[in-house]
Amino acid sequence: MKTGAQRATGRPYVRSAEPDNSFWYLGQLMSALAEGENTGGRLTVYEILFPADSGPPLHVHEREDEAFYVLEGGLSVRMGDEEFEASPGSFVFQPRGVPHTFRSSGDGARVLLLVVPSGFEGYFRALSRPAEAMILPPPAGPPSAEHISAMEAALAEHGCSFVREG
Repeated sequence: MKTGAQRATGRPYVRSAEPDNSFWYLGQLMSALAEGENTGGRLTVYEILFPADSGPPLHVHEREDEAFYVLEGGLSVRMGDEEFEASPGSFVFQPRGVPHTFRSSGDGARVLLLVVPSGFEGYFRALSRPAEAMILPPPAGPPSAEHISAMEAALAEHGCSFVREG
């Protein structure tokens, strides 16, 4: 990365969402603003552009807390048994151990994702590819059974799992 990447020293830097620190993950554009290698393992921050009506299945993290700050669009968020609407300017905190999911609005969403401590970026990196442009990737349809198996294996490696309902 050419825009100020530092080793695990926690040294100050400035980084923007640019092609060299961005990747496509399941129909999303994710830009790494901070990862564990930059923050001494303390924090991961991504700017994420979500397509319309997208989001992960219900899942739970064992190791880290997640938070979203909604910049544009909106998210319908479920945490445990509660549901919330997060519009621009909303902050959503999802503590470890609480099953959660979300769905972007019909217009999509642009959010900042904060993960504390870092480490979960390995999951995203394992299932993504470098962004070819600073736009959403071409639509690929729903994940195949093989891709879902790969996701579950990568989640397990990173202390996270899908939650089966019912």
